Parts: sequence; structure tokens; C-alpha cells
Amino acid sequence: MRIKSFLFILLVPAFIFTANNLFADTQPPCFIRSWGTFGSGIGQFDFPNEIAVNSSGDLFITDEINDRVEEFTNTGTYITQWGGPGQLELPIGIAINSAGNVYVAEYGDNLIQEFSSSGTYITQWGSFGNGPGQFDEPDGIALSSSGNLYVSDEMNSRIEEFSNTGAYITQWGSFGTGPGQFSNFPHRVAVDSNGNVYVSDSGNNTIQEFSSSGTYITQWGSYGTGNGQFNMTSDIAIDSSGNFYIADWGNDRIEEFNSSHTYITQWGSYGSGNGQFNGPNGLAVDSSGDIFVVDSNNNRVEEFGSCNGTPTATLTTAVSPAQTGTFTAVSTATQTKTATCTLTFTPTFTVTPTFTSTSTPTNTYTATPTFTITATYTVTSTQTNTYTATPTFTVTPTFTSTSTPTNTCTDTPTYTITITDTQTMTLTPTGTYTATGTNTPTYTATPTYSATPTYTNTNTNTPTYTDTVTPTITPTFTITETYTATPTITDTFTQTPTFTITPTYTITPTYTPTFTITPTFTISPTITVSPTPFYGNDIIVYPNPYNPNKAVNGTLKIINVPAGANIFIYTVSGEMVVLINAQAPVVYWNGKNLYEGQVSPGIYYYVIESISGHVYKAGKIFVVH
Repeated sequence: MRIKSFLFILLVPAFIFTANNLFADTQPPCFIRSWGTFGSGIGQFDFPNEIAVNSSGDLFITDEINDRVEEFTNTGTYITQWGGPGQLELPIGIAINSAGNVYVAEYGDNLIQEFSSSGTYITQWGSFGNGPGQFDEPDGIALSSSGNLYVSDEMNSRIEEFSNTGAYITQWGSFGTGPGQFSNFPHRVAVDSNGNVYVSDSGNNTIQEFSSSGTYITQWGSYGTGNGQFNMTSDIAIDSSGNFYIADWGNDRIEEFNSSHTYITQWGSYGSGNGQFNGPNGLAVDSSGDIFVVDSNNNRVEEFGSCNGTPTATLTTAVSPAQTGTFTAVSTATQTKTATCTLTFTPTFTVTPTFTSTSTPTNTYTATPTFTITATYTVTSTQTNTYTATPTFTVTPTFTSTSTPTNTCTDTPTYTITITDTQTMTLTPTGTYTATGTNTPTYTATPTYSATPTYTNTNTNTPTYTDTVTPTITPTFTITETYTATPTITDTFTQTPTFTITPTYTITPTYTPTFTITPTFTISPTITVSPTPFYGNDIIVYPNPYNPNKAVNGTLKIINVPAGANIFIYTVSGEMVVLINAQAPVVYWNGKNLYEGQVSPGIYYYVIESISGHVYKAGKIFVVH
């Protein structure tokens, strides 16, 4: 609704205007068409998954359980297909480069395969593991403007980047709930015109944005059913204006955001009618802005676009007499759509005769034996061995030297003596006085000797050596072996006769024909279509996604199950969660495992098969909380 104000003078008794653009830009796109049914025939699907559009507007869809890729025009006309068991194993992600080559992520084989636009195999890369260039269940693929590929490696909780030839470049991500981390698995991936990479983090219910090299930028979204919230995000598509379309799997809707990640609008609800979804999965936007949604559990593709026939409203106002003033004209419009179609049936009669034959045979047998003789030989050999050994010796000597020195030392001293004679005279008068007066003195002399010897030493040292040699001998043997074998052969013959029997039959048949006639009538009614899904005897699993907190009585319902069939539910890694034996056409699962524990949110596989092992149906169950 838009309100316009005018300042005018009414000079006529009435005026009429037409209001266009009555709906704001938040109006969701309108349903255009859908195509596809369950099956393995041309144009049918068994859990279609991802979708990509080429420069000509043709659509390529991965048909997961049928292990193939199908190509359609943008109006849903079948073109071709390729793949099949042994060539593709659970194909999911798909992307197309500027040359028209198609890249497919194989969930089952942990591979990326490249094909030409017509489906001719070109190359492949990848293997199971967590190293660079390896995968553990690859899912989404997106291409940058330079041709590099970004692959969501689900169970390794990371994004890997490759060149267009498959050369590994880099990776980022880990398990967790923080920025740049992924919980359970990063599901799908998209690249904008600036080269930024967007990842749908299904377990954390967010969309995360990264630079082309994996640097975390921002994120938006949270768990819930409100505007801008998610319940297990799936695919991402970006149009030419930079608007984002997010497949909200658990809420069965598509949400639109602008380039600033601000919520704009949404459409869809649970069901199988036009514009409804049961597990919206893949998304693609073509050059005209039309949006294609892969409705996985309804096994179809739905197209949405601009709403043709913009509604108009006519407002008639009568004023008498003429007045001058300010008037506010409020324009409202109601748009009613009635879908009509004409059904024409051409009568066709199908006559199927059934014959019952009653016969009484009289048999005459002629047996001609043929003998086949099979000889069995048993050989017993007695072997006598004669060995001749010729040794070769290698001698390695070891030397040990012992030295015993003998010393002879002769010392001959030479003395040099210096004598110093020092005389000390002491005069001691001894007086004997005589009358003559004669004095006779007495002298004492003491000599001092100083002797300094000089030695000459002559030393003679004669050593005696003793050498001991210890040899090490290493023998090398050359052995010549001579065999003498005496075989004993025992022949055993087995005769197996083969009989050729020629019977002669005498049969008296009695035929009772039964005719089944199926007429088809020509009817040309005009009806108002109010689509209601018709499943016939097809096995249906719903609600899928399955939320134990919201499902009726908290159970998953499976209808049209053949009596006695076994329903197996497995984890994505192959462990059996539960086994249910169908005792009635309707079977319920309460979301618990063999030990009565509630299973965790995530993807599970179901297989419904007969007691003889015939598989009636297989698919995925998405458990959300």
C-alpha cells in the first residue's frame, strides 16, 4: 500500500485515477511453473539435490539417488542426462564454468568430476581422507570469476580451494561454533562478484562470509522461525543486484536478503502445492532474475519470478459542489487468481487376454548316456639334497706392541776446590818477665775452606720391545646345492556319465481365456485447480525434515509400506540406527535408536526392503531440533 497526497481544486463532479506499484519491494516472487515426479525415467527424480544454470539458461540438476545429472531448458523441457551407477555415486554439488564445463561433487566417492557441457568425461580429483585435496563427503561447489573452485568438505568441517584443473590451493575452517568454524557441516557455498565466499553453516544456522583467501569477514542468522532466522540452512544463490536467496530447509521456505544482509522477504510453507516445499534444497538464479528451487522430497523443481499482470485499482470520488482543499487518496487493490485448465482424454481400450491351460502329458523318455572321464594325477616327489661348501678365508691381523725400557745411568762427579786462607791473629801476651825484660807472644791461625763441586752425568737408556700379532679370520663359504628328486605319480580316474534324455509328450490342453478391458474416455471439462498431491501406492516419508519437538505425536510417518517390509535407518557413515518391521501399511518412528536414545540432529539414510532383499525405496531423513 502506498499513500499519495495532492493539493488540487475539484471542478468536476468526479475524478478517476489508476494506482500502479501498489505493492512494496518486499513482495515475494510469484510461482510460475514446476516439473518433475518421482522415478528413474526421463525427466523424473529420486531426491534431486543441487541445480546450476549455464550462460544459455539451461538447467543442470543432480539426481542424487539415480546417480545422474539431468539437463532441462529453463521452462522444464528435458534435454539429456548422463551418469548412472558406476559413473557417479550420489552426486550432489554442481557448478558450471565460463566455458560451459560442468563440475560435480560425488558425495559417495569423495571425488570432484569434470564433464563437458554434453556430459563427456574430462578429469577428476580427490580421495577419502582429511589431508590437503582429500574429502570426507564433499557437498557444495562454487566458482570464482577467475575459475577457481571452492568445495565444502562436510565431515572435515572445512572449505577447500582448487584451481580449475584440480590443483590444491588452500583450505580453512574447523569444527566449532565460533567465527570461521562450522558445526556438523558446512553445507553449500557461493561466490559474489567481488570474489567473497559465502558458506551456509547448517549446524550453526548461519551464513558466514569470507574473503577469497578464507579470511573471516562476518555472518548473519540464528536458529528460529522468525524473519532472518533459519532452521538448517541449505543452498545460497546471489542475483545480479547482489541480493541473497537462502533455502531454509527446516522451515520449508526461501528467504531473501539484500547485499547488506538485511532481511527483505520470504515465501513458501510445508506442502506439495504450488509454491510450497518439502525440503527446499538447491537454488539458482538465471539472467532474467527467475529463481529455481529444487524441492527435494517432492521430487520436483519450482520456478518463481516477477508477478505478471500488475494489479490496478480504480478510485472514483464524487464531490458536489466543487471544493478547494487538501485530499488524501488511499489506493488499495485485491489480486485474485483463478487457475483453470481443460483436460482432454483420448479413449484407449487395452485388451489383455489371460489363458489358463489344463494339460495331461504322457511322457516317453529315451536316455542315451555319455561318459566323461576326468583323470586326476597325484605326483609325490622325494627329494635328496647334496650340499658342497667351499670356504674362502679373509685374515685380518691385529698388532699388539709391548715396550720394556732398560736404563743405565753413570754419574761421575768432578770437584773444584777453592781455598781461602784467612788468618786471624790474636795477640795474647804471656808475660814472663825477667830481669832482662824479654816478652815472647803466642799466635793462633784458623784457615777457612770453600769447595764448589762440578758433576758430569752420563745416562744410557736401552728400551726392549715385544710385538704380539693376533689375526682375525673371517671365512666366506660358497655352497653348491645338488638336488636329486624321485617323483611318484598316482593316476586317479573319475568317470562322470552324462545322459541325454529325449522325452515324448502327449498334451491335451484346455484354454480358458480371461480378457481385461481398460477403457479411457474423452472428457473436456473446465475446472478450477486446487492441487492436492496424489501419491498412489508410492511410499511416503514425512514430515521430512523431521523435528521430534514439532511433529504430530513426535513421530515420523511412513505410509504405503508393503506388509512385512523392513525399514532400516542408518547414519551417513553406515552405522544402523534402528530396524523396524512393518506390520501395517503405516509405520511410525519416534526418533530413537536401538537403545531408546534420542538421535542427534543431522542427515540419516533410510532403506525400505522386502524380506527377500528387494529395495522398495531409499532416501534421506533430515532430523532437526
